[in-house]
Amino acid sequence: MNEGRAWLPAGGGFPGPEAVMARLESLGRRRPGTLDMRIAGRSRNGLAIPVVRAGEGKAKVLVVGFPHPNEPVGGALGLSCIERVAAGWDVRLDFVPALELDSALRNHWYDRPLSLEEYVQGSFLDAGDDQLEFSYPARGDAGFIRSEVATLAGILASAEPDVYLPAHSSPGLGGVYFYVSDGFEPLLLEEMGSIVRRHGLYLEHQPHAPQFDELCPGFYRLISTQNLPFRNLLAGRETSYRFFAQRYSGKVLVCEVPMAAGLFPPQDPCPVPPGEAAAAFNAEMDEARQLFWRCGEVLLNGKPDPLRRSVLFWGRWWGFPTVPAPRAWTWGQAARLEHAVFLRLTLLGWLLRLVAGAGGDDGRLARMIPVRMGALWDILRWIGGFRLLTCAEQVALYTDCLIAAARNAG
Repeated sequence: MNEGRAWLPAGGGFPGPEAVMARLESLGRRRPGTLDMRIAGRSRNGLAIPVVRAGEGKAKVLVVGFPHPNEPVGGALGLSCIERVAAGWDVRLDFVPALELDSALRNHWYDRPLSLEEYVQGSFLDAGDDQLEFSYPARGDAGFIRSEVATLAGILASAEPDVYLPAHSSPGLGGVYFYVSDGFEPLLLEEMGSIVRRHGLYLEHQPHAPQFDELCPGFYRLISTQNLPFRNLLAGRETSYRFFAQRYSGKVLVCEVPMAAGLFPPQDPCPVPPGEAAAAFNAEMDEARQLFWRCGEVLLNGKPDPLRRSVLFWGRWWGFPTVPAPRAWTWGQAARLEHAVFLRLTLLGWLLRLVAGAGGDDGRLARMIPVRMGALWDILRWIGGFRLLTCAEQVALYTDCLIAAARNAG
C-alpha cells in the first residue's frame, strides 16, 4: 500500500469513518457498476451503517472496520482490499466501513498525522460493558441488545463469508498476535508468522491473560467474554467472532497489530539492567495515578451512577501500579513495561474523555490531561525501543495475512 495515496492522512495517520465513506463514494462515482453499496442498518444514534460489495470471486471475505472505535485500521484495510479486487484479486469482498460508528466519531486523532500525543489525548473507547464487540448474544435464542448487533447479524447471514475479519488492532505495544477459529491449517499459521517477520515485526509469545488458549506461539483460539477481566458484567453476551463461529462454517481471523511495535523480541537478552530507568518510571506512574484520581473525582461529581461505576471499575482494574525494578531484565520484560505504560496512558486519555463527555470539549480536556511525554518516552526508548506503526504499515501486514487466509479458504 502506497503511503503517498491522497486519501491517506499525511504523517502516517489513519482515516476516520467520514474519510473512508468519502473515499468509497468517490470510487463509486469513478467506477460505476463496480461497487454495490447498501444501507445494512443503523447505529444506536440513528446513523446509517453501509456495507459495500466488490468482486465475484469464489472465496468470500468479510472485512469489518472499527469493531472497536479506537482501532481504525479496518477502514483503510477495506479500501485497500477494494483496490486489490479492482486490480484482479479474485474474491467476493464485503466491507463494512465502520460498525461501531457512533463512538468512532468520538475519536479525535483520526485524519491527522500520527503521534503519541494525538493518540493518547484523542482516543475514546466506551466502558467495558457498553462496548459493541462484547454485546452479541451468547445463546442462539437470545435477542439483540443493540441495533448494530442486528445489523452485523444480517450482514453475516447475507454474506456467509469463508473468512470473517473484524479488523482489530492492539492499543498496546510489542509484537503481533492472532485470534483464529478452529480449522486453520498449521501451515497457514506458519505462513502468517512468516508474513509478520517479513514486515519487520515479531510474534507475541506470551498470553495476554491466563485464560487464553494458545495454539502455537503468537496464535490463540478465539476469546470469549468469559476470558475477560470484567466478565461478570457481560452475562449472556459474547464477542462478535464467537457469535460468528457458533453459527457459520467460515473461518475467523483477528490480527492484533500493535499501535507501537517493540523493537526487541521477548527472548532477546537485555544487556543493561535499567534500574534507574525503572525508578524514574515508577515516579512517573505515581504521578499519573494521582492525576487520574484527582481528575476523576472532579469529573465524576454529579455524573450518573452507571458511569461512575464503569469508570471506577476500569480505573481499579488497571490500577496504575508501580513496577518494581528487577536486578536484571530481558528485553521481553522491558517490552512488558512499555506495554503497561502505553496502555495506561491511553486509558488515562480515554477515561477522562468518557467522564467529561468527549463531545468536542477538547480545549478543556487538553488542559486537564497534561500528558508528560518527554521524559517518560525517553526512558521507554532507552529501555527497549519502540516505534509507532503507520496506517500503511498496519494495512500492508493485515492485507498479506488476509490474502493468505482467503487463498486457503478458496
